[in-house]
Amino acid sequence: MKAAITCQRETLAILGMRIYIALVGTLLGFIMYFTVIKRIGPGRGAYINVLIPLVALIVSTLFEDFSCTPISLAGAALILLGNLLVIRPPRPALAPA
Repeated sequence: MKAAITCQRETLAILGMRIYIALVGTLLGFIMYFTVIKRIGPGRGAYINVLIPLVALIVSTLFEDFSCTPISLAGAALILLGNLLVIRPPRPALAPA
């Protein structure tokens, strides 16, 4: 009898995780992504996808006891620098001499 209860709890936990992933990970993610697209345009908005490894690094550090290495920190810095270079407003064109 105890084994059946354990299996039922695991099934409910798995169902809960699936619902969470569907609602938060997918629905909320798409809403946020399309809000970014609407605000800054599809060309620059596409670069937001580059942040996914950075978010994964942060989540792993917070919840999975991942220890940041110099290489992972350098990668995070490159991700942020690349996004800043791409998303910033364009500079005005220089007048011809």
